Amino acid sequence: MTILKAIISGELDPVILSELAEGRARNKIHAMRRALQGRVGEHQRKMLEHQLVHIDNLTSLIMDLDEDIKKTKSMNWAIEALDASESSFSRMCPGCD
Repeated sequence: MTILKAIISGELDPVILSELAEGRARNKIHAMRRALQGRVGEHQRKMLEHQLVHIDNLTSLIMDLDEDIKKTKSMNWAIEALDASESSFSRMCPGCD
């Protein structure tokens, strides 16, 4: 993401961009320099910017949904307890429902 953000900001020097590589990509800096040579126009930078914003929005949405799922899972014990007590009540008082 760092390299893409640098390209969006206008950095086009393959040497500088390749130095921004992280993790295992650092082992492939020479290949990365060759791959980063080329022309990136204003339109491409704008499209990259839109795509990164979209990725950030989707990531945020996924994190929100994960939190909702965790809350739901933590409530399962209460739902199961209510179901069990309702079942017990029905057995003790068959005509009461």
